[in-house]
Amino acid sequence: MLVINNKNYKYKYRNGYKLYTTKKILQNETEFDDHSDYRKFAPKIMAGVPLSEHPDWEEKSRIKNTYGKGSLLMLCYYLGIQVLSFFLITAISYGVKAYYESRGIELTNTIWNAITSHSVINIAINLLLFLIMNTGIFFIGCKVCKIKKSRLFNTRNVNAKTMFFYVFFAFGLQFATGYIAVLISNIMGSFGIENYSPDFSTTTTPALILTLLYTCFIAPITEELLYRGFVLRAFSIVSQRTGIFVSALFFALSHQNISQAVLAFPMGLFFGYIAVKHGSVIPSIIVHFFINTVTTLLYDVLQKGVTADTFNMIYTVYFLTVAVLAIISAFFVFSKKDYPQKSKLQRKRNRLYLANFTFWIFITANIVEIILGIIGVNR
Repeated sequence: MLVINNKNYKYKYRNGYKLYTTKKILQNETEFDDHSDYRKFAPKIMAGVPLSEHPDWEEKSRIKNTYGKGSLLMLCYYLGIQVLSFFLITAISYGVKAYYESRGIELTNTIWNAITSHSVINIAINLLLFLIMNTGIFFIGCKVCKIKKSRLFNTRNVNAKTMFFYVFFAFGLQFATGYIAVLISNIMGSFGIENYSPDFSTTTTPALILTLLYTCFIAPITEELLYRGFVLRAFSIVSQRTGIFVSALFFALSHQNISQAVLAFPMGLFFGYIAVKHGSVIPSIIVHFFINTVTTLLYDVLQKGVTADTFNMIYTVYFLTVAVLAIISAFFVFSKKDYPQKSKLQRKRNRLYLANFTFWIFITANIVEIILGIIGVNR
């Protein structure tokens, strides 16, 4: 049974630290308890100088600097994926070429294309690529932005009942956004434009094993560490609401296709909400795990192992069950009405991340990737 309940969850505050949290200084009681120290952005508050509605130059520059570090590291994440992908493919090509030459076989373009299009090769490359980049940027980001990694796992006020409702609400969200994605694809199709969607189908047992390893374990853990661990905290220095939004936006765009982005954005908002509410990435990792695992088992295992009629019958029962439980779970999630709002002091400070150049480069680069994917399938 899953029970994560730490009613005595407390931190020892030193030198009046508790009095200088973002929640206290920016006067927002709707935010969840955090352990940020706003003195590093506005040192004058230690001398009893109150904050004005508009931040002064020093406070503004310090906030923008932290936002800039977060955006720059995510831009490095994007560029790192491109570079590492190139080196991995190059290393594989040299290895394959050496293997064939040692046996006196000429490596033709036809043979090479057949090898690189093999699902096992592609899945293995993606597995290594995102395992390295997700964990790498997480550790570097926590170091650069001075995020204490130990505080990302101090889960509070969570039990099996709470997680049950979270999981089924996420399933309902997945269904709803799935229909929106289909609607967008149909609208694009009416204009003669085919929507790009990555092919995750597997044809061999090794490919299925790698897919299960990546989607069920590596992706939920490393993506939550990156987006709800590093990105959310880096952009929550002024407002948890901003951190939730930006982490969800980056999470969605990083999938680099419309179908997954439509699902990932609202799911990212929900993951961010439960991460800040419970002070930990563990609840979002658990929900992410269930979403990915059930989806993979449903379509990559069950659908291929039974007849179409049997699968449709099982899927109908699954859909109706999840739909009912998702509606009940939605009442549980939204009845609390405890999501963070904006305070008067936060409004002007919230927008400072928009003034960051690297933020817009990252956004633009991923949008271009989405457009190029659509162009590629419509040639």
